[in-house]
Amino acid sequence: MKIPIFKDEDNLLSPKEPELLSPHNDLKEARKLNESIFNRAPTLNDKNDKGNILKNLGDDKCHDIGKSNEYFSKIKTIEYCSSFLTIANIWNCMILYETDYINEDGQYDKYIDTQLNLSTAFSLMLFFLVNFRYWVELKWKKTKNFVTQEATLWTTGSVKWMIAEGIISIVSPHGIFKEWEFVENNLDYETKIYYPVNHLLCSFIFFKSYAIMRTLFLTNKYSMPRSQRVCAMTGTYANVEFSIKGTFKEYPNTSLAITTLISALMCAQMLRIYERPLSAVSGQRFDKYATSIWNIIVTMSTVGYGDVYPKTIFGRILGAFVCIWGVVVESMMVVTLSEGLELTTPQRNSYTLLQRLFYRDDLQMRAVRALRSIFLHKKKIKAKNLLYKTKRINLKKKSLKLEMTFKRQMYKFKKKESEMRKFNMATEITYLYNKIYNLQEEFEKIWKTDKEVRQIQNESMNKLQVYFNKKASDDMKNKFNYTYKQKEMRMTGQSFFESQLQTSLHSNSKDVEEDKEAEYMNSVHGQKLL
Repeated sequence: MKIPIFKDEDNLLSPKEPELLSPHNDLKEARKLNESIFNRAPTLNDKNDKGNILKNLGDDKCHDIGKSNEYFSKIKTIEYCSSFLTIANIWNCMILYETDYINEDGQYDKYIDTQLNLSTAFSLMLFFLVNFRYWVELKWKKTKNFVTQEATLWTTGSVKWMIAEGIISIVSPHGIFKEWEFVENNLDYETKIYYPVNHLLCSFIFFKSYAIMRTLFLTNKYSMPRSQRVCAMTGTYANVEFSIKGTFKEYPNTSLAITTLISALMCAQMLRIYERPLSAVSGQRFDKYATSIWNIIVTMSTVGYGDVYPKTIFGRILGAFVCIWGVVVESMMVVTLSEGLELTTPQRNSYTLLQRLFYRDDLQMRAVRALRSIFLHKKKIKAKNLLYKTKRINLKKKSLKLEMTFKRQMYKFKKKESEMRKFNMATEITYLYNKIYNLQEEFEKIWKTDKEVRQIQNESMNKLQVYFNKKASDDMKNKFNYTYKQKEMRMTGQSFFESQLQTSLHSNSKDVEEDKEAEYMNSVHGQKLL
């Protein structure tokens, strides 16, 4: 049996993994360690000091956890604000685009200026929130010990992502671009396409939608503080990537449907902005949203009917991107569908049992047909010898036919038997594989339970060791007090005995003197009488 041995008394209040003393170690060292445990008094007298130390340590730890949760709450608040501003900016830009496109007489200039000012304000606020978010995130990482306390945005490499997000947040229609235009020479229709710069910026505004997706994935259960602690124990991070994978794993159909729908709607609006100026020349009504969404769906499915197609540079670039994105979405659909069609463990067991029953019934039917064919063949041979001597030619043909039927039925019977044997073998292999997998899971559960039991046992042994040390010190104190009292009692008894002895001797000497004096007085009195 292995005995937990503590080398430091100061660690008794917060014991770590105890050192194990094996019987194979040196006996002298074991005796020294055991004597040092039971012969020395534990340094637990100053409980107030140690209690204060532990309290301070606990306060520091709680303070770090509180700081971490506080910074994480700030990050979530910033993400919510960014998502709100992004949605408001996208909605404002779509209204601005439609209003500016139909503004031929200048009757909506006042509304357009107001919307441009709102777009600029939204972009500036988003730019400020992006920078503030990276600063708060760095503070949060320091409290979680993901980076050192001296780390900065530059040393961690976050500054490049901050610059990229800042540029995306500024991309929006502004009043300074109101008179600017981009000209494209379309060689297919020999015409020029005039794009207002603000219209192109209205199409680029959809790149800001990443902030909405990040907020959704950063505020779900896979990014909460509990998930962060669990991921830290397993050596990973509960970031947006982990949240996306966890969400798609738990809700594959819903996540895929929402992703496909949102991406199709955004790409359709972008295609409409690019192809709308050429609709009158090409004859393809891209000014209608239904035409754009139809083209996006056909492109994402990689079908490509060819009834409508993009003809501008921006439209073709978007079409190539949508085609690649459609391949990704379709591959995810195939994986999701294949996982959905897989049989569960009870269904697989039922399917295996039914297949065995079906094979057995089919094998019985093949055997019956083979026996029937051999019976008819034997019957015709007997009839040939007894009754139908005049029709030997016909009987010979029928006999050959029955013989071929018998061979064919026997072949089918053996084939079905071989298939059944193969199926049974495959089923047994699958069954054994499932058994091994279940045993592995059971072993992992037992291992986890054993680990918990060992942890509880170690804690109990630590508490018992502290108790034994304290008990040993109390026993030593009691023994010392008992020895002292015994010695004191012995000394007290000896002095009492001596005093009694002296008293008795003194009383005896007084009696002797009185006797002598009485004899003397008697002798004197006798002499007087004589």
